[in-house]
Amino acid sequence: DLKGAKGGSGKGGNEFAEPRGDFKDTAFWKDSLVTNASGKVSTSFVLPDNLTTWNLEVIGATKDSLFGSVNKTVTTQKAVTLRPVLPRFALKGDKLSLGAIVHNFTGKKGNFEVGMEVKNLKLDGSANKNVTIAADGSEKVMFDVTVAQVAKGELAEVVLSADGGLAGDSVIQKFPIYPYSTPETVALSSFTDDVSYTEKIALPKGVDSEQGELSITTGATLATY
Repeated sequence: DLKGAKGGSGKGGNEFAEPRGDFKDTAFWKDSLVTNASGKVSTSFVLPDNLTTWNLEVIGATKDSLFGSVNKTVTTQKAVTLRPVLPRFALKGDKLSLGAIVHNFTGKKGNFEVGMEVKNLKLDGSANKNVTIAADGSEKVMFDVTVAQVAKGELAEVVLSADGGLAGDSVIQKFPIYPYSTPETVALSSFTDDVSYTEKIALPKGVDSEQGELSITTGATLATY
């Protein structure tokens, strides 16, 4: 008896109030379950937020080395589904069009308010758009944004939502922001009879002091001059 509980977006009421963001390749793994005297066992788990078809596989083994297996499928879906249209990464200062493809599986034509909230990005225009989607149809809704200057390691965060009144969906995703630069490596060699040695470094014009970094490595050599 193997049952999967609803995922993070399947909590009744306003089903798109909490954005989907817990996406996994493997929903659940258990190395062993022991049956009762009747040869039955049950377990439960929470499905991730992926809207997809999951394959459940159970392999049974007895003490006298008899084996068997069974496969079942479970499909997680929503009446309204958002598929984000986002880049894998962005550069500081980029101007991008981000958004989502909204699928209407409610069985009837509907009006949807599609919204976007961002972090470390700047929306160039309204954060909400209205679109009419036919039954079993889909529409792409895009928003113009500018990539902000961020500290090293910070991510762009996008929360997309589609509200159709009785049904909707919301998704949160992140992607990295990289500085617009090219690493440069310089090798130097010298020798000194003193306890210290001075090397001057000329910084390029227009260097971004908040994004750049300097790494120095040293190593001794047996070569002589």
